[in-house]
Amino acid sequence: MNNVTTVKLSRLMTAEEMILRSLLHGSSYGAEISEKISFATEKWLPPGTLYPKLQMLREEGLIEQISKLETSLGERDGRPRKYYKLTAKGRMALSESDECRNRLSQPDLSGWQPC
Repeated sequence: MNNVTTVKLSRLMTAEEMILRSLLHGSSYGAEISEKISFATEKWLPPGTLYPKLQMLREEGLIEQISKLETSLGERDGRPRKYYKLTAKGRMALSESDECRNRLSQPDLSGWQPC
């Protein structure tokens, strides 16, 4: 093993971006979003961070909340669970983020323009 320290991707991505990216392929509820992020980045978003971020992303129109009635009574006792899904505006925000990252990766920034 070499002596080069690897920087984890989760240190380079904001919590908001990780949440949005976790919703790219379908809706998820809060704990599921946190589990996806933890699996992909080895970084855990505690509820005190996750839920305020979800609320902020909703207010900005980047995600929307939908309620789904759970089919099994289990621990939810048939209560609706709050799911979140990416909106068109959220997809556009991720696309713009990717575009800015790609521009910053270019060897020649002579035509630099702010994102």
